[in-house]
Amino acid sequence: MQAGFCICFELSLRFLDQYAMNRFLDWMNIPPWNPPPPLESRKHYSFRSILFEKWVYTSTHQLFGDIDFRFIFFIVRRCVMKKLGLFVILMIFIVACKPTNAVPTVFGSTQTPLPVVSATTETDQWRILESLATAAHPIHKENPTNEWSQNVLAENLLFSSGLQIRISLASSTGANGILFTATRPGDTLSGQPFWEGHKRLELFYENGMINVLLRDGSMEEPVYSNQFQLEGNHNELLLVLDQHARNIEIRQVDRVLFAISPAEVGDFTGGLFPEGRILTVELSSAPQSKCDVTELTFLIPHSDFVKLPPTGTPNVQLPDFVIPNGLGVNVHFLVGQPWELDAIEEAGFGLARADAYWYEIEPSKGVYDFSATDIFVKSLTQRNIQAMFLLSSGNPLYDDGLAPHTEEGRLAFARFAGALAERYAGRGIIWDLWGEPNGEWSWKPGPNVQDYASFALEVISSIRQADPSAIIVGPGICCFEEPNSWYFYEELGRQGLFNQFDAVGIHSYNYPVLAPEQVPTLYDHLRKIVDTYSPERNIPIINNEYGYSTGWPGIDETRQAEYLARSWLINQANGVNLSLWYDWKDDGPDKNDPEDNFGLNDVNGRPKPAYMAAKTLMHTLKGYHFDRRISSSNDAAYLLLFSNGEESILVAWTSGTTHPISLPLTGDVSIVSMLGGESMLAGNPQGLTIMLNSSPQYIMLGRQKIQ
Repeated sequence: MQAGFCICFELSLRFLDQYAMNRFLDWMNIPPWNPPPPLESRKHYSFRSILFEKWVYTSTHQLFGDIDFRFIFFIVRRCVMKKLGLFVILMIFIVACKPTNAVPTVFGSTQTPLPVVSATTETDQWRILESLATAAHPIHKENPTNEWSQNVLAENLLFSSGLQIRISLASSTGANGILFTATRPGDTLSGQPFWEGHKRLELFYENGMINVLLRDGSMEEPVYSNQFQLEGNHNELLLVLDQHARNIEIRQVDRVLFAISPAEVGDFTGGLFPEGRILTVELSSAPQSKCDVTELTFLIPHSDFVKLPPTGTPNVQLPDFVIPNGLGVNVHFLVGQPWELDAIEEAGFGLARADAYWYEIEPSKGVYDFSATDIFVKSLTQRNIQAMFLLSSGNPLYDDGLAPHTEEGRLAFARFAGALAERYAGRGIIWDLWGEPNGEWSWKPGPNVQDYASFALEVISSIRQADPSAIIVGPGICCFEEPNSWYFYEELGRQGLFNQFDAVGIHSYNYPVLAPEQVPTLYDHLRKIVDTYSPERNIPIINNEYGYSTGWPGIDETRQAEYLARSWLINQANGVNLSLWYDWKDDGPDKNDPEDNFGLNDVNGRPKPAYMAAKTLMHTLKGYHFDRRISSSNDAAYLLLFSNGEESILVAWTSGTTHPISLPLTGDVSIVSMLGGESMLAGNPQGLTIMLNSSPQYIMLGRQKIQ
């Protein structure tokens, strides 16, 4: 009985609290303040105390000047919750003292100190920002002229996949508003008021065109420009920017949003907008257009508090096309021997992939052991190698250890993946979402495209919520002599899964074995499928696992070395910037078992020629990127030109029989063989003749030009 009375009393007080606050605002002529709608994954905490504090702070400032009235809020709050009568007395006192000529002041205007919500201490590993919203008072603007008029200029916005800027507009009338901007993750928020006559921040939208311009730090010609037609005064202009300025849509809603949200797209190909670039956002209105502004909001996506890397942390993105950034190797360990890690570093690999086995990391339900993954990430970070985790394997605790196919199993795997992503957020980890789900050896008891799609969507959502800047790739389909391989890609495309990945992966294994020069036919086919179902995004294609086993017929150690080097070079020439070799070391001693013999090293750790071929390529071409293929009368001749901006290297080989080729070079050149041997070739006014064979040669052109 007593407990029930206490509950009813508490609910009554809460109701009276809200009622009294609304009456107080009415008496003070302060329009209601509408907080931004919660994002899908925002924490759902009550805004009541925050709103109430802001309104009390604003109104008391009108009456008594520039004084810190947080203590008044404290007293009022206690009065409301404990003794409502005292609150009524205080309210009557405020109303009685209210000046007759009082003009509502916009919270955060130049007349009121702008509160900043941030947490940045010297010991914090992460900088934390809380979302802020203002503009309790709407404003009506018109552009009656026949010229375009600049409306919003938000300068020095850091293009980062952890930030979102949202401007909300709706139909109403009023006085003033404010625009929030932030210059870098971790910086405090700054506000700029706009009002009548302040052309720089005026807004016009209704029944007209809006022009969106993005400028980089040079403020020269816009790096992006587009116009959009808005009809009516309740629209949403959602401009989701990847680095190619794609995915734009307009739809009718009950409020208008302008959003810059690279976290939702994540096209990390280094196009127009490489992450970390400082951008200026400029919105301009068409002639004869108008709008009503009610709210301008700066938001951090996904939750009220988002972990962002501290200043100085490298930008996380897919490796670019500069060698050896996108060249990697698969390892079968998390806690490796020091000599192995040193050998990987010495070879020059840009990244290394390892399995993060679910059953090892979650030995008991909800209990995670990150000790091994911590060691792996730390070991690679110390050696400046990017880490890539393959998220795969079942767990006996769920779905009988099979691939997650029930709701319980999918949610459990998603929690596991989210926990990993949160632990290593901002560290540049690439998350590879299951390998070869089209194979019964991988997706047990048998492949099911719908099960994988449901699983992937759940897991990707969990990872993105834990780390908005996460890089997620998949699905890594293989074995294209099998009829279901392309079917898998087609079905995933129909269900929109490509748009969830930052890159679409392929494992270019095929039987019979394809020579490296034949693999681009697979890339071309996959590109057509991806572009059919995601035509706007230009999603990168990566080769996130492939290799040649010396246990296959016709593949000895020398041919394995040649195919490794030629594969990497062909991938670069075909726009595949991530190439991951399988695998680091032979899995067993049986020389006739293909699965035992994919390694760059044998089972005892002895380097094969493939290791030296990889090392030579990465050291010779370090800092270079693919420029173009030099034409030749022999189609089997591959002459690939690489450049670092000042000097060039020509990599040459043939996929056919050995034959000579003449090059229009007159100066001396040095030549590096596939395994690192060096030789000199004296210049000749008539040009140089070089014998091509199946092993790539690196012809060091220096500053000599070649057509």
